[in-house]
Amino acid sequence: MAITVSLLIGLFALTVGAYDAVAADRVGEQVVGSIVAVAGLALAIAGGKALKDGARFRERGYALVGFALGAFPGSAICLIQLGSFGYSPRALYWMAMALLPFTVAVSAWAKGARPGGRQSTVWATVVTTILAAALPWIGGAFRAVEGPETLQVQALLTVSGHRQDPKLGKIAVVNISVTVRNISSRRLVFVASSYTLRAVKRPLVSNVPDTADTDIIDDLGRHSWSARYEKPSSAPKLIEAGYLYEPGDYLEAGSENTQSFPALVPLKQYDTAEVDVSIATGFADRALLGESTGSDYPLLQSWHLENTGLINKLTMGEQQVEVQYSLHTDEYGPLFGYSVTTADAPAERTQPYGTYNPHTESTFGFGVGGASHEIALDTAAP
Repeated sequence: MAITVSLLIGLFALTVGAYDAVAADRVGEQVVGSIVAVAGLALAIAGGKALKDGARFRERGYALVGFALGAFPGSAICLIQLGSFGYSPRALYWMAMALLPFTVAVSAWAKGARPGGRQSTVWATVVTTILAAALPWIGGAFRAVEGPETLQVQALLTVSGHRQDPKLGKIAVVNISVTVRNISSRRLVFVASSYTLRAVKRPLVSNVPDTADTDIIDDLGRHSWSARYEKPSSAPKLIEAGYLYEPGDYLEAGSENTQSFPALVPLKQYDTAEVDVSIATGFADRALLGESTGSDYPLLQSWHLENTGLINKLTMGEQQVEVQYSLHTDEYGPLFGYSVTTADAPAERTQPYGTYNPHTESTFGFGVGGASHEIALDTAAP
């Protein structure tokens, strides 16, 4: 029974590995797939010969080498599962997939099977080569990305003119320019973006406080210090906020893109404009945004994440990226922002909605770039 199941495991590993070797999206996954396919082929051959030789197979050198090598696909997939995507009940299948052929190899060793002769030497060479080649690629193909700094963002405000508006009175025409540069060697995909334009009244600065504070004045005089007093500014007003890029748009390695658009700011109450920009991207060869899965919330967007290969699908499962937009007030005033998270697809979730898988966040190379700028509204137009 163990031999038959091991043969099926070998055929399964051969199929999965061969598919990724040919059709996976990334070179690292193709290499891992090739190694898994070779190990699966070795296990399938060993299983077939064992069925032919009957009980005597445990005394043959190929049993030790072939079944030991056959433990590699299950071990590799299990390591990918736990190291890149966190614990899942699927990991138990991969453990069993590795344990069964390994147990058969141990049994063959106990029966006196040892590599010997030209054929076994070839087998041992294949085993050593495959394992040596596999170790760096297993980590490289699926390794999480720690804080990728791949996007450089620059925001610039300019006043292009002033005019009289029948409703707003005197206004400043402010041009918002946002430039993004991909400073990495990889193609990036836009996942989320936001900008917030605010207007504010600058603090009134003077050398004399509005209300005398005798203690402070005496202390300043004693130490021969000077000071300026600032009257608190008016509360910032939200002029406009919105998105900059469509999710799924790409930015090639080393390239840049600039967006410019105007906004109108009233001069009656405000004399300064400020803009905050935030843009989230992922590695285009990892974060493959599929169809939109929709949402019950107006400011929550979500997309299915396409799998890059069969091993990726077996270990990661069905995932989706979710972008939650919100308008809140921080110490600088109103701010339109977002949060990016990944989660199991609804059909696979074992936790309530809103509980996310932290392991997958860095797997896709998600990173955030931002910038801010402010300008006096009475600046002369160029």
